[in-house]
Amino acid sequence: MLKNKFFISILIAFGFLVLPALVFAGNCTGYAWGENVGWINFNPSQGEGVTVTDSAVTGYAWGENVGWINLSPTYGGVSNDGSGNLSGYAWGENVGWINFNPAGSQVVINGSTGNFSGYAWGENVGWVNFGCTYCNLNTSWRKAVPGVIPILPPVSTTGQGNVYEGMGGEIRKTFESGQLAKVVFPSYSIKGTVVVKIEPKDKVEVIKTNPLPQNTQIIGDLVADFTALSGDKELEKFEKEALITFTYSDKQIKEARVDEKTLKIYWWDKSTGIWKPLESKVNTLTNTVTAYTIHFNLFALMGGVKEKPITEMTLEKINQLKAQLQQLLEKEVAEILADYKFTVDLKYSQKSDDVRYLQIFLKAQGPEIYPEGIISGWFGPLTKKAVIRFQEKYASDILTPWGLTKGTGFVGKTTRAKINEILGR
Repeated sequence: MLKNKFFISILIAFGFLVLPALVFAGNCTGYAWGENVGWINFNPSQGEGVTVTDSAVTGYAWGENVGWINLSPTYGGVSNDGSGNLSGYAWGENVGWINFNPAGSQVVINGSTGNFSGYAWGENVGWVNFGCTYCNLNTSWRKAVPGVIPILPPVSTTGQGNVYEGMGGEIRKTFESGQLAKVVFPSYSIKGTVVVKIEPKDKVEVIKTNPLPQNTQIIGDLVADFTALSGDKELEKFEKEALITFTYSDKQIKEARVDEKTLKIYWWDKSTGIWKPLESKVNTLTNTVTAYTIHFNLFALMGGVKEKPITEMTLEKINQLKAQLQQLLEKEVAEILADYKFTVDLKYSQKSDDVRYLQIFLKAQGPEIYPEGIISGWFGPLTKKAVIRFQEKYASDILTPWGLTKGTGFVGKTTRAKINEILGR
């Protein structure tokens, strides 16, 4: 009996128990690289990101030059054989299918480290490298070991609890509004055992003593003091970063009149007497904002105050905004060399300075023509769509001479002539 108890204690100390195998899911961080499309982010700040399970890879990745890539589309999907060997197809609305197991290569996840390697292939994007020098693409998923599962770290829902060196821990606190603040410590992020507290603060009192940054607003009652105590000493810094999460409601966003996309977790810097933002990730689907921190302090969820609707603006304010927009557009066009003139045909898949100048010009025409505004020098699907919008806006000058009614996305004689006319060249 004593031997059995001793054996179980040893297993707990090393962080695992012998139990039936379970399925675990892991989030992804890092990038893949396409020579023709640039970086593809597997943990984008504006979406749900990518998740790996024992059987599949799901979610969305984002590339500035290609838009969203769906890893689990209805008529495709990327599969995991349980050992990290991936196969199947992802789908990008702007780039089509991407094969994770093409002839001559395959995307693979190391079951022990979570690191990605190998290449995927798409007809419209070419090769996509998952193991490049600066990709650092990794997942917390690990290959299942039959009969062995890790002991889960402790979770406290009272706003106070212990975090352990070898296990980590999670502390949650619910505000009066019903929203949540929580912090998750990974294993070995602190030394020994630490008591963590999350204490909500009165927003009005906080603002009196801690002035907010200009044009920002605290969301609802989401401001709290976070502390980590080792004995009677407050920790100044952790061994690894901890993950802070705030939840919020649509009603709170509306009442604060802020732009949801601008939400950030701020911390109060006592030494400078100002609020500083953490690099934050907003998920508008789950109404959560997350950020990593290496220390604790007073934290608050804030957002940038929206401009009033144009129907509520004064004529003076409208004219001021129009002048600012005109200055921005002029600044963009100024990046095109003064003596430059569009003289060569431009089409999809080309990569050159001429394409870069085209993108600068299209961006300067406003978001109704080129909402993405990406300046990469590569004539990709987003640039082609922007050219089509431009052609259809000036259809009488560009399309009618050819007997066309729909834009083609090809920058030929009449399209170049119209661009040069607008540029005054």
